[in-house]
Amino acid sequence: PAVPFGAAYRAPLRKTHLTGSEDGRPVAPLMGGFQDFDGGETALGVGPFTFMLAYNDYAALFQFVPREVERSDMIVTWLVQGGSVANRDYDPERVAWLWTVTSEQDKAIIEANAAGIHSAFYQPGPASLLEADLVAFRQWYLAVIGPPGQIGRLQAQGGGRYFGV
Repeated sequence: PAVPFGAAYRAPLRKTHLTGSEDGRPVAPLMGGFQDFDGGETALGVGPFTFMLAYNDYAALFQFVPREVERSDMIVTWLVQGGSVANRDYDPERVAWLWTVTSEQDKAIIEANAAGIHSAFYQPGPASLLEADLVAFRQWYLAVIGPPGQIGRLQAQGGGRYFGV
């Protein structure tokens, strides 16, 4: 049986920020029915490989496509108010700034971690507190591909942050 995997939250940005931009200032026209900026972000995870972060003026959709054991593609799509015209109503570079910078930093960290794991001196150890999401994903994944009893054990532990088991 399919095991659902998803999460959603709404959180405030810094007090000085109206949106997820370098300077906190709006980067595009308000979307949908918003009349003003509320200084928050909405995050949504749908399945283990698709995520969205949305602000009042734009949203970034991330899809991770596993290709090989150590290779995945990441597809990022930015959304702004329908009918908005690039370089007139919004600057595409300002819209993309936050998640371009963040994704490039994440890539560097992942590559450095992979180099360490491939070292002859690497020894696995316990996950750090900052790796709770990775641990939760690993538990969910192993429960999905494992024997039927694993789902029950994960459910008995209270499921996890990203999955509805």
